[in-house]
Amino acid sequence: MDQRRQRAAGAEGDESLPSAWLTVRVPAAELTSVLEELRTIGEVRQLDEASTDVTTAARDLDARIKALQTSVDRLLAIMAGARDTAALLATESEISERQAELESLQSERAHLADQVSMSTLRVDLVAKDAPVAVEAKGFLGGLRTGWDSLVTAVDGVLVALGVLLPWLVVLGVPLGVALWLARRRRFAGVARPAPATGDDAA
Repeated sequence: MDQRRQRAAGAEGDESLPSAWLTVRVPAAELTSVLEELRTIGEVRQLDEASTDVTTAARDLDARIKALQTSVDRLLAIMAGARDTAALLATESEISERQAELESLQSERAHLADQVSMSTLRVDLVAKDAPVAVEAKGFLGGLRTGWDSLVTAVDGVLVALGVLLPWLVVLGVPLGVALWLARRRRFAGVARPAPATGDDAA
């Protein structure tokens, strides 16, 4: 897996130069050419190389895989000719165990082959000089100041809205229910017919 990390100047409270590091996997056959290309990017201050001889480990894994594969094939032949149910189940159990071990060894061998075919390269990059901050003046300086002020104001409005929104929700729901009930009662009072008087009865 490729990894990368960057750090700006003055990050984490220090005054160090901007830096970055990355870890990549490259084909072993191309490692030398990759290192030469890195020399064209900047000055190489330090180069550490390490290698591990895995020939013995690879041969040991190959021998164990071959032996287990032969054993599994033999057990399969025995199981094919088994007449007794108990013997058949015992053989099947042995095959399952050895097959699991065989798959584990094959996975380990594949990982070893990957380690041989690919090289892990970590590159640490450090800037030669600290970046120089250039302050814009005149129209561009004013434009930048105005933009920064606008961003700050919008950010303040958003923060205030975020603080007030939960309270508006909590207080707004009961208030809305109360207003709805009040309007319903008012409409019910308007719709109710007036009581009959004596003149109307005559």
